[in-house]
Amino acid sequence: MVVFNRSLKEPVEEKKRIFRKIKLFKDKHYTLAMAKKLTVRHLERCVGCLNCVMACARERFNKLSIDQAAIAVKAAGQTAYYSIIVCRGCQDPVCLRACPTGALRKRPGGGVILNKAKCDACGLCKDACILGAIKLDQITGMPIICIHCGQCVDFCPHGILVMEEVED
Repeated sequence: MVVFNRSLKEPVEEKKRIFRKIKLFKDKHYTLAMAKKLTVRHLERCVGCLNCVMACARERFNKLSIDQAAIAVKAAGQTAYYSIIVCRGCQDPVCLRACPTGALRKRPGGGVILNKAKCDACGLCKDACILGAIKLDQITGMPIICIHCGQCVDFCPHGILVMEEVED
């Protein structure tokens, strides 16, 4: 027969010890998810393979088309360098202010989110973007805007694109 020799104070102290462990675990492992945005790094590594473009088109439109992707890779003149044209997640998006129907709203972390139901496909957002990162779908006329999903990052074999945490 086993006899437990515990005072009444021990269970209370044990409970406090367990709660302290839980609090430490939460403080160490539980953090609020920060907004992320797509960032172009190490542009000099780009070889123009278009993997990022195809990944975007496949994710967004379920097609393999360079015309239906929110990211573009262009040759930079007659050199061996490429430029990547994609939404940079502006904190004060000009395209948002240019939209007459209110179809664009600010995205946490920068950039915009398109509400297709409100969009009249006027193209003013495309004209307003100083980077040329917004293009219009050739079939519907609707803007194609990066949603910063990070799908292109996973398919870039040279680590040019990264998802960067940003504060709201």
